[in-house]
Order: sequence, then structure tokens, then C-alpha cells
Amino acid sequence: MPDVPVWVVPGDQRMKRSTTILLIEDDPSVGPATLEVLAAEGHAAVLATSFDEAFEILLAPHRIQVLLLDLQLGLRRGDELIESLRARGATIPPIVIFSARPIDELVHAAKMMGAEAFLQKPCSGIRLAEAIELATAQRPT
Repeated sequence: MPDVPVWVVPGDQRMKRSTTILLIEDDPSVGPATLEVLAAEGHAAVLATSFDEAFEILLAPHRIQVLLLDLQLGLRRGDELIESLRARGATIPPIVIFSARPIDELVHAAKMMGAEAFLQKPCSGIRLAEAIELATAQRPT
């Protein structure tokens, strides 16, 4: 992974900084489809399909700039993941909650985790791009 930001010119001709994103999503159809949307926006994205996989990635040294986090990860939860990582002293990038849970649950989780943004699934690629841009603008990496 390069140490310098990569700039791309997407179809709308705006300059955007390529962001390294960890998508934490256990749904086998949503994960790959979201990776395609992120790649089309010029981002480098990695998919973690479980709590344990995401925990391992984030506990090790990494260059992840934004977490795109589902709240329900099988029998485990995204907020539990963040709490476990913080207890271990891990570096936690800006968080965008990306979940189909009810909106009041998303708002509560965002406040508890200190997330920069939240999105209720399904959402458009434009909304996803805006949330990532917001997360990186609020807490640059």
C-alpha cells in the first residue's frame, strides 16, 4: 500500500482522495456488492466477513482509514467489536455504521461508539460516498 494518497477523477469530475476502507459485513451478497461500489468510487477496500476477522485485522498494525461497520455480525455485534478493540488499545479509524437495523438503534450505536456517520441499508452509492467523505473530513488520517 502506498504511503501517499492516491487521487482519482471519478465520472463526476471531482477530485477525491482514495481511502483505504475496511468493510465489516457478514452478508455474502452485500459485502461483495459494496466492495464494487467502493472500488468504482476509487477506494481501496478490504472485506472482513466476521467479528473475529475484523478484530485480527484491526489489532495488528494497519493503514485502514475508515471502518464501514455492520452492527449485526452473526451472533456478535459491531459495537462489541469496537469496545473489545478499545479495551486492547487498538487504533480505531473513523467509523461509518452501515446497517439495516432500525434507525433509533443506529443513532444510539453511533453516539456510543463515537461514529462519524451512519447509514441505514439499503442506501445509494452516493450516500455511501458522502458518508466516507464526511468521516475522513472530520477525523483525517
